[in-house]
Amino acid sequence: MSQALNKTILLDFSGNINCYIADSGGVFQSECPTFFDSFTKNLNIIKVCNGKARQDGCVPDYSDYVPDDNGRCNGYNQNWINNSDTVYVVADGQIIITYGVKASPIMLVDINGFKGPNKYGYDLFGFVFASKAKSIYLAPDNDCTRNFPNSVSNKRTTGQMMKYALAGLN
Repeated sequence: MSQALNKTILLDFSGNINCYIADSGGVFQSECPTFFDSFTKNLNIIKVCNGKARQDGCVPDYSDYVPDDNGRCNGYNQNWINNSDTVYVVADGQIIITYGVKASPIMLVDINGFKGPNKYGYDLFGFVFASKAKSIYLAPDNDCTRNFPNSVSNKRTTGQMMKYALAGLN
């Protein structure tokens, strides 16, 4: 996934995109729909669901969903994931769920797709496209997913989360 991200940023956007959360806290999202279209073309996508992801077989029945949190993070609630968010199924089984119909630099990744346990912080993780010193990288989303205090993803790096999940330590 990081190779696809680098290819998208460098080749498709000449190193400059407006789809990230800056280390200073600013959110830049004017190019997110175009960015996600380009990013997913650089992955081996086998299926896309534009809304109705559960009905169309793009997502499993997750045992946990991030709550609305009083109106925050609505793009991660059960209704949005199942009926509104754009979802990509990658050939290796990963599932990428955009936050709010590709309008934000935030996404969920189920690293093993339909295989269990299909729980936040175990095999389903929130990520953001982040920026530090004009470098875009994939970082854990510790904002919307912070509602799961027992989640292994809290306070871990992207690499640590992926290693944990891939090692089957869930």
